[in-house]
Amino acid sequence: MGFLDVIDACDNFPQYDMNNNGLWGTTMSQLWRFCLPGDNRAFGYLTPATVSRMPWTSEFKLDESSQTVYLVPKDSADLATSSAAAMTRLLKAAQGLESFPKLLNWPGEKFRVLGAPFPFAVDRAIAPYFGIVSTGSQLTVFVRDKNGSVAGIWIARRGVNKPMYAGMLDTAVGGAVKHNEMPFRSLLREAKEELGIDAKAAVSGGTISWYNIKGTKAGINLGLVDPGVQYVYDLEVDPGTVLHPAEAGIDWLRLLSVDEVKAALHRHEFKPSCACVMIDFFVRHGIITAENERDFAEVVSRLHRRLPLPTTSPQVGS
Repeated sequence: MGFLDVIDACDNFPQYDMNNNGLWGTTMSQLWRFCLPGDNRAFGYLTPATVSRMPWTSEFKLDESSQTVYLVPKDSADLATSSAAAMTRLLKAAQGLESFPKLLNWPGEKFRVLGAPFPFAVDRAIAPYFGIVSTGSQLTVFVRDKNGSVAGIWIARRGVNKPMYAGMLDTAVGGAVKHNEMPFRSLLREAKEELGIDAKAAVSGGTISWYNIKGTKAGINLGLVDPGVQYVYDLEVDPGTVLHPAEAGIDWLRLLSVDEVKAALHRHEFKPSCACVMIDFFVRHGIITAENERDFAEVVSRLHRRLPLPTTSPQVGS
């Protein structure tokens, strides 16, 4: 059994096909672009339902002809501060009016917007409604056998009361990269908070990316688009190491065999993004190969999807 269907659960936005972009074009044409001051690139995509229900303030201009939401903050002299403040005021307005029943709140947590022309961070609670690229760090903690092969992986089961992806399987450590952090620093913080361990020995495995349309298990409004980038890291521990959750919200944390993880992936028991993290780990460690996965090239390609949004900042003077 292949792994493409597992990736499809996360990377489920239609693929662009230069020979037949009908489905891609139709889906994209339904979305509204989100643009920042002085930059005509789209930094997010909003659904029509979000646009119609959002209690827009005077700091946002809607252009129906181009289906674009423009951010026009009050203070053009300090775009970084005024733009972030405008987003926070909009969030508070939406929460006050209960515009979105599932509008969650992470007090004080902000995302850095990749590729923005100025340092720009948005409240984590409202970012999904704007379809902004989300970023996170994920740590796969594993053990090897006496022959040096990967023998087991520490897997967590999310609590059934979690607001998002309740009861699904997860990596041992993971979380959003805050606006004032670099990915590795974020990982170290999450490892200390979630497991009470020092993860300085973790090794970078690069990134994975996807373009997701939120489903019923996401615990948030259906149909929101979520382009995502995860910075992945590996941490090898001694086979005798026993890990324990250091915070609430985790039902259990267990060392599973490679075959047990594979079986859980095929049963779609993992949180979609973490399923991709696991598949990427298997590829990088030679567990999934061209010899045992008939769609190997496509699997690897899909784990590193090119997003239709900026992930690099504009060049100075361009």
